[in-house]
Amino acid sequence: MESEQDQGPTPPSERARQAREELFGQDFTTVEAAYILGLDDAATVLKYRRDGLLPGYQIGRKYFFPKGSLEQFRQHLLNEQVQEARKTIVEREAESKYRLSQKLGDDNVRLTTCGDCGTQISVTSMSESDAQYLEDHQYQVLRGARGIWMDTCAFCDTYPQVYQETKEEVGERVRAEYLIRTQTGNEEVLRLIACPNCGTTAMAHEQSFVEAMEGIDWPSDLRIVCEYCGQESYMSSKSAHLQGKERV
Repeated sequence: MESEQDQGPTPPSERARQAREELFGQDFTTVEAAYILGLDDAATVLKYRRDGLLPGYQIGRKYFFPKGSLEQFRQHLLNEQVQEARKTIVEREAESKYRLSQKLGDDNVRLTTCGDCGTQISVTSMSESDAQYLEDHQYQVLRGARGIWMDTCAFCDTYPQVYQETKEEVGERVRAEYLIRTQTGNEEVLRLIACPNCGTTAMAHEQSFVEAMEGIDWPSDLRIVCEYCGQESYMSSKSAHLQGKERV
């Protein structure tokens, strides 16, 4: 790697020396660029060049960096810090909106991550009419039996942000609902079972005596409607892997 004292070969003429000075005299070497940028290692300058952050050029084994490249890199650092600060503000506002909704008992706000920029954002429950509007305008909307959410990312302005409940979230909600319903006095038989289509915890219903008497035939004795994938399926209680069984 060149040193600051390495000025290259002896010029063959004064004219050549002047031309070299005019063309390259104002450009900085890697050592000079490292000093100007406050870097401890000149190798970091070359890394920034490889990453496309610090434009420069190579002649033989030497690298040179125009003054404009250093000014451009400086502006990049300023913009990066501004963007990072703005992202932090957006995430704090999303967190505050979510905490306020929880405090007020509003379950229509969730926290998720923007699929484009990775920023944490808050999303709001979306109605069926909103979902249909987006689909009519060729946006892809994730749909399950429940859990359609949407909002605009306040950091990158991507619209719409659509979020569907995860399998774990659906499973937790179904288990909580199961525990509540097993404490009521209905004559319905409920079971917890893994959805045969996606594996999410779902509630299975046994055919009631009234349905059997009315001649409603089920393919099997357990009916499952998964709240994650929305698929309806039937399964034999003898072959099913049950997570619980209660008559409620």
